[in-house]
Parts: sequence; C-alpha cells; structure tokens
Amino acid sequence: MPLFTLPDPLDLTDVIADRLDVLCDAPLSAETRAQVIGNCIAPATLVIQAGEMMCAAGELEQMVFINLIGTLVAQAEASKGLN
Repeated sequence: MPLFTLPDPLDLTDVIADRLDVLCDAPLSAETRAQVIGNCIAPATLVIQAGEMMCAAGELEQMVFINLIGTLVAQAEASKGLN
C-alpha cells in the first residue's frame, strides 16, 4: 500500500502551475511562467517515476524516499532562512 499519492504525469503542467501560484507572491509574466513550467516538467516527471518505483518496492523503500525528500526540503528551507 503506497504511503503517498503521486500526481498523474498528464496533469503535471497544472500541478506545477498550482505550485507557482502558492510559491510566488507577485504575478509572473506569461513568458516567465511558461519557462518555469517547461523547466520543471522533466525533473518532476523523474520524481514521479522514482516515487512509483518506491511505491512498487515496499513500505521501507517508500520511507527512505520520503526521508530523502524531507532532508532536501529541510536543506532548502535552511538555505533560504525559512525555518
């Protein structure tokens, strides 16, 4: 049983656009928004594929994957002073 739910890769453009809406205080130009979305598609697809592999492997593998992502988030927050 998967510990987390992954977005459908077919919905990835919308998922990334939603994240931009949450992350950006000021509106982005249409060009910048399209560029960021385009730059995020391949890496986000790889994360989804990695998550799918972890979900298929087992609960311990999923926990390792989640912990790794959590560590990356903590590092990013610390580097931006978001703690």
